[in-house]
Parts: sequence; C-alpha cells; structure tokens
Amino acid sequence: MANYNLETDGVIKIAKTLQHISSLTELNISNNNIGNKAADDIASVLSCNAKLHSFYIENNNIETDGVSDNNAGNEVADYIAVVLSRSTKLTNVGIRGCHLEATGAIKIAKALQKNSSLVKLEISSNSIGSEAADDIAVLLSGNSKVQSFFSSKNNLELIGLIKIATALQNISSLVEFNISDNNIGSEAADSVAAVLCHNTNLQVFSSSGNELETMGVITVATSLQSISSLTELSMSDNNIDNEAALDIATVLYCNTNLKKLYIWKNDFGAVGIVKIARTLQNTSSLTETDIPAC
Repeated sequence: MANYNLETDGVIKIAKTLQHISSLTELNISNNNIGNKAADDIASVLSCNAKLHSFYIENNNIETDGVSDNNAGNEVADYIAVVLSRSTKLTNVGIRGCHLEATGAIKIAKALQKNSSLVKLEISSNSIGSEAADDIAVLLSGNSKVQSFFSSKNNLELIGLIKIATALQNISSLVEFNISDNNIGSEAADSVAAVLCHNTNLQVFSSSGNELETMGVITVATSLQSISSLTELSMSDNNIDNEAALDIATVLYCNTNLKKLYIWKNDFGAVGIVKIARTLQNTSSLTETDIPAC
C-alpha cells in the first residue's frame, strides 16, 4: 500500500477490508498522505493480525482536522501510538519523516516499549530533539536484538545521543547504525565509540554532519578499526583535518569489502587525501564515493 497517495479515505476503505484478514505479516502504508481519521481502522487491522512483524507508516503528511500541516505530527502521535500498542510482536518499524517532534516521539516510544523483539527501528527525520531520548533509550534497552537503528536528522544533540548510545552499548547485534545530522559535537565521540566496540559485525555506519571534529573522529575511527565487516561508511561534514586522515585510512585498510564511502566536506588537505586514496587502492569493491577522482 506504499506510494499510492491513497489519502485518508482511501486508507480507511482498505483498512476496513484488511480487518477481515488475520494472516498479515507486513503492513506498509508509507507515502500515502493519510490523516488521523484513519488511525482507528489501521489499529483494528493490527489487532486482527497477531502475527504482524513489520509496520511502516513513513513520510505521511499527517493531517489535523482535515487540514494538511507539516508540523502537526506531534498532535496526532496519539493515534499512531494506539496503532502500535495493538501489536507486541513487531520486529520492523518505520516511522521516518512523520514530523513527530519531541512530544510525538515520546508517545510512540512508550507505545513501542511493549515490544521486545524489535530488529529494525527507523525514526529519522522527525525533529525529536534530546527530550525524547530517555524513552527511546528505554525502548532500546528492552530490545537487545536490534540490528538496524536509524535516527538521523533528529537534532538529538549531545545529551540525547549519550542517553541513546548508553542503551545501545548493551546491544551487540547492530548491523546498521545511522546517527547523521544530529549536531552531537565532539564530546559525544566516546559514547559513539563505545557502541561500536560492542558491535564488531557492523556493516553500515553513518555519522555525517555531526561536528565531531578531528579528535572526535579519531576516537570513533579507533573503534572502527576493530571492525572488518563495513560495507558503507559516511563521515562527511564533520570539520576534520589531516590529523584524522591516517586513522580513517586505517579503518579503510581493515575493511576491504567497502562499497560506499562518504567523507567529503571536511578540511582534508592534499596530504590527508593522498593517505586515504592510497589505502583505497586496496579496495576493489568500492562503487560509490564522494571523493573527487576516486
């Protein structure tokens, strides 16, 4: 049901039909411009499908009182929370780009705390801020088998990131970890590094646009050097210079199966780029990079 622009009435009609089905394992209603009026019917679908393990409601221009409002997500989060609270066996949840903000994210996190089997949680692009971090951390603490955690573009800042990272340090199953564009700063590097130390099978790590600066990136890169399974690394736009280039080069040397690398928009000079480029000569699997002439 994704990408059909069904809008509220269309989703309600389909949801009413789906209520007669009890064998659903995945429900995707992303990109449909649905509103809060559809929530009760969607919730009923979840109630009838105890085996449902994947639920995606991403990028919906949520409405309030029939009027489209990009900032209304936190006002109708109650409805999404009701939907989520009907199912306690979810493994994959996607709520990216729903304009939840802090209040909405707290409601959603509390509803999801009834689940203990989450494998993938995608909550990016919701401007949730640091206020929701406590509830998200509790959610993660109750789901020790999480493999994919995406929380980019949420303005978590230092305090929020530290709380979430502390919870993630009790998880050793992470394969994908994306915390880009959260304005966390270099002081968060130790917390991020600790998460990486506990997840040595990581394949995707993204921390672009976080102002980690040179010393922060060195700290993170040191932990990444213990990982040899990376296929994607993104650390662009972090105000890092040549001093960190050697550490990044060592990460690349340890990960010869890397397919995607994004480290541009930093303060590398010619020396730093040469160090990295020379290491990449040993990586034949690279298919995407933002480094010019690579």
